[in-house]
Amino acid sequence: MYRPVKNRATPDFWRCYASRTKALRHKVNFVILEDVPIGVCDKCGARYFDASVLRRVANVGRGSAATQRTIEVPVDRYAPA
Repeated sequence: MYRPVKNRATPDFWRCYASRTKALRHKVNFVILEDVPIGVCDKCGARYFDASVLRRVANVGRGSAATQRTIEVPVDRYAPA
């Protein structure tokens, strides 16, 4: 569920939303950010992230930024039964 966030920097055809949790990939790692602002185009529905979000993902992915917590995620390859 998304909730509107005021953002005067976005064009008229954009809505700005914040999601509760978003998993983003940085090279071979995944970074999970909470309360991420997401720009959404009213015309096509495309979602975009502000440069500050992508910088935070890169810093966390490189290990150069402190995080609140770390979780372990199991990974497996799909094999039909």
